[in-house]
Amino acid sequence: MNGLEGAGVAGDLISGIGLILGLPVLLVGMLLRASEKGLAPIEVVLVADGGMLWARWFSAGEFQERPLSGAERARLAGQDVCRGYVSRRDPSAVRFERRTAATSVCLALGSTFVVLGVCGFALSLLPMVFG
Repeated sequence: MNGLEGAGVAGDLISGIGLILGLPVLLVGMLLRASEKGLAPIEVVLVADGGMLWARWFSAGEFQERPLSGAERARLAGQDVCRGYVSRRDPSAVRFERRTAATSVCLALGSTFVVLGVCGFALSLLPMVFG
């Protein structure tokens, strides 16, 4: 086996692993991102009441409110007003990130594996082109 044949075998292996892992993960990331496209930005007022920090916002013709979680309190400490995002289907739920961490991780990992798979496929073609 010469160097080009070894590169072809390695390319086949890399392309198989990259595409088999990357395409499903990328698809999940795209589906998660599509579900987040329906979010509308709104202004959220943070109010301390009875030792709790509450988020209050106006959406779908009504005022909404909910207590902040511990992580949200830590992240939004010192702010009176911030940007939130509500779903057009359920304006009573607010979140403070446009995109979740799971979406970002799926998109990044899926894209990386797909690019590796495509590069591996190109590497597997070397013996045909130069052999």
